[in-house]
Amino acid sequence: MRFTNEVVKKEFSKIKNYLWIGVLLIILSFVFLSLGDKRDSMDKKEALNMHNLIVDNLKDKTGKTGFINANNIPYKFAVYKDTTDAYYFVTDDKYIYVVYMDSDTFNSLNNKKIEKKAKKIIGITKETPDDIKKLAISSYNEIVGNQNKITIDDYDDYFGSIYLDMTSSNSGFYYLMFIAFLLVGFILLIIYVASNSKFKKGIKKLSDEELKKIDDELNSKDSFYYENAHLVLTKNYVVNLGASFSIIKYSDIIWLYPYVLHARGIKSSESIIAVTNDAKRHSIANISMITKAKKEAFNEIFDIIASRNPDMLVGYNRDTCDRANVLIKEIKQKKKNSK
Repeated sequence: MRFTNEVVKKEFSKIKNYLWIGVLLIILSFVFLSLGDKRDSMDKKEALNMHNLIVDNLKDKTGKTGFINANNIPYKFAVYKDTTDAYYFVTDDKYIYVVYMDSDTFNSLNNKKIEKKAKKIIGITKETPDDIKKLAISSYNEIVGNQNKITIDDYDDYFGSIYLDMTSSNSGFYYLMFIAFLLVGFILLIIYVASNSKFKKGIKKLSDEELKKIDDELNSKDSFYYENAHLVLTKNYVVNLGASFSIIKYSDIIWLYPYVLHARGIKSSESIIAVTNDAKRHSIANISMITKAKKEAFNEIFDIIASRNPDMLVGYNRDTCDRANVLIKEIKQKKKNSK
């Protein structure tokens, strides 16, 4: 840190907050992962036999962890559109059950070895929807033939009122929090790395003489700090301390205009765009959730910057845009010719 100004130090410390919070969220994400694994392990140990869950006189048979010692290749009888998950008939040594599983689980069970050595499958019990009951009855009747057909009234006696869902678990909440915390944590780390890099890169461009001059102006009583906009206006510079860190001389600005972003026809954010004499655009003083106080501060920032350089073009009407575009083309052409 080469600045002595407290405002700059304060804003730089905010950038570091992205790092600490990001690291904390990543650590918490693995805590949730561990809790999820423990819950899965506990549920597997405490899983109840599916047949017992069906026949026991329980008030609520859903949401329980059940198991089936599957001894035959599952038979698919129903699948919803846009998914590879499907409903299957699964048998143990005595009974037939309805199980919902994904294609990977089915492939692991689609082996003749299962008939010699049963495989324990585990899932969460759920109430069987009426449309699945009808499809199960229809498929079952096709398998057994005309003599042993059953009706929808027989369904619970044959399959029970619940099915085993192998695609969900009671630890789903923990795994969801793991993914959410991990994702947000990495996003915050990326923001920190990008912001820190821009901050250091911006300072590195400055000579010791320039840096001292800017630092002196930042420490002057004549500078104006706008905390919500992460911006300082000094005598000669716009010091943008936000994520897109930049230090711009008023004398280098050739065009200044407001930029409004709309979402579904509603104004969602507003920023000031400053085009400098190298034809680059800089976004400064970004405000979202536009309130009266923020709008007043935004207008004040815009007016102060515009007043510091009488040669800059100001606004976004057709005439100003045409003149600005001519200037930008000339600058780019000069750059091209100088190469």
